[in-house]
Amino acid sequence: MTATILIILGCLVALVVVGGLGTLLFIRKVEPGFIGVRVGFLGYVISDTWIVGIPLLTTYKKMDISVKKLEIERKGQDGLICQDNIRADIAVAFYIKVNFPKVDYGNIDPASAEGQAMHDAAMKNKDRFDDVRKVAQTVGCDRASDVEKLRELFEAKFSEALKTAGKLMEFQNLYTDRIRFREEIKTVIGHDLNGYALEDVAIDYLEQTPIETLDKDNVLDAEGIKKITDITSDHQEATNARKQDR
Repeated sequence: MTATILIILGCLVALVVVGGLGTLLFIRKVEPGFIGVRVGFLGYVISDTWIVGIPLLTTYKKMDISVKKLEIERKGQDGLICQDNIRADIAVAFYIKVNFPKVDYGNIDPASAEGQAMHDAAMKNKDRFDDVRKVAQTVGCDRASDVEKLRELFEAKFSEALKTAGKLMEFQNLYTDRIRFREEIKTVIGHDLNGYALEDVAIDYLEQTPIETLDKDNVLDAEGIKKITDITSDHQEATNARKQDR
C-alpha cells in the first residue's frame, strides 16, 4: 500500500513540474514553406523544424520562403532600347525567394541534378540560415516575401538589368533568341541580392514598340524610326520585285 501511495505522489509531482515548465515555454512546429524565427532572449534563433520560446522574453515569427513572382513592364516611350536603337515593349517575370538554404548556384540550374546536389549539401551546413537571418534583421519576417516590398527592394535593380541586357542585342536577335537574353539579364543582376536568390527569369511579352508612340525628337528614337523605315522599305521593295517577276 505504501509503495502504491509513493508512486501516485511521484506521478503528481511530475505532472506539476511538467505543467510548470509548460507555462514557461512554448513549442511551435514550423510549417512547410516557412522558417521559424525566435527573437529576443539569446538574439535570433532560427529553425526549419521546431522552435522553443519563452513567453514575455521572446517572440515567435514566421518567414515565408516560397518563390514569389515580381513582374516588371517597359512599354511605349519607356520601352527597352536595343543595340540598333529599336524599342521593344517587354514584360518580364522575376522569380525570387529568401535564399534558404544559403547556396550560390552560379550558372547552375537549381532544378538540375547538380543544382539539387548543391541544395542537399547546403542543407547540412551550419551557415544555411545566414541569409534568413540577414533578411529578418534588415527587412523583417512579416514583409520578407511581400510582393510590394520585393518591388521596393528590387524593381530599380531589375529594370536597370533589363536596360543593360537589352542594349547588348539587336531587336531581331532579342526577339528570336530569348534564352540568350534571359541569361544576359541574370548575368547582369548577379548573385548579391542581400539575402535573396533569383530563381528564374521569364519573358512574358516581347514586341516592337509601335512606331507611332516613339518620340521623334529623341535621338535614339529617331535612329530607331530610321532603322524601322529602312527595313520595312527594303521588304516592300523585295515584295514588289517578286510580284513583277511573277
